[in-house]
Amino acid sequence: ILPTSKKLYLIINNSGYAITAKVSGQTGITIPNGYRRYAISNGTDIIPFINYMDGVSLNSAILTSPQIINAQASHDYQGAAADWTLSAAEQKVSTLIVTNANGACAIIAPAVAGTRYVVKNTSGQALTIKKTGGTGVTIASTKTAIVEYIGSDYSRITADA
Repeated sequence: ILPTSKKLYLIINNSGYAITAKVSGQTGITIPNGYRRYAISNGTDIIPFINYMDGVSLNSAILTSPQIINAQASHDYQGAAADWTLSAAEQKVSTLIVTNANGACAIIAPAVAGTRYVVKNTSGQALTIKKTGGTGVTIASTKTAIVEYIGSDYSRITADA
């Protein structure tokens, strides 16, 4: 019997029996012996969050080709304003920093759904992050914003800060 407060649970059943996780007076969910299951209280009863995770072990998981690296890539426009097209390695970082532009400048980033960057604009000019041929998002000089590729181009997740 679990409380009615809205909450996420990871239930691991090693009891030797099937168990029912529920709010008092409700039907809940049954979890067979030896299974792990995420469940959520919706305020009324316990419902499945995702399917069974039978036999899942992440202890030996190795990520051999990460898609996002918690690192920074920086670009000095060297007093120019030519587009910075991200290299394959630069596309995997989480933070992009630009400096020293003499006019409005741009970052050309991959058109991949869910791609997200923290962009710090210290270029002295307006900066646009966009896909090739797109319009993207403009970040004011001396500002930082989080952007994400959603739909057909980059969109702002946060306001300039």
